[in-house]
Amino acid sequence: MARPNRVLKLDSYDPNPLLDRLKSFAPGQNDIGLASALGVTKSIISKIRNKHADISAEMLLNMHEMSGLSIRELRNLMGDTRRFF
Repeated sequence: MARPNRVLKLDSYDPNPLLDRLKSFAPGQNDIGLASALGVTKSIISKIRNKHADISAEMLLNMHEMSGLSIRELRNLMGDTRRFF
């Protein structure tokens, strides 16, 4: 059974600034290009935007590799300021 993701419950959590920043690195600079660059469907991006799905560790690493942004910066952009997770 999967553990519930605590980041979705943080008051500060908002994945949209992160996804919007990452779009600038994606082909077409839109959610479809972002989904393609991350190897997921547009539906997954939509679920993340609407807080119906979390950002997995694997996706966070893909975001880092795609953008060159540090993991800390990616987490800060989504409002995840926890020191440990």
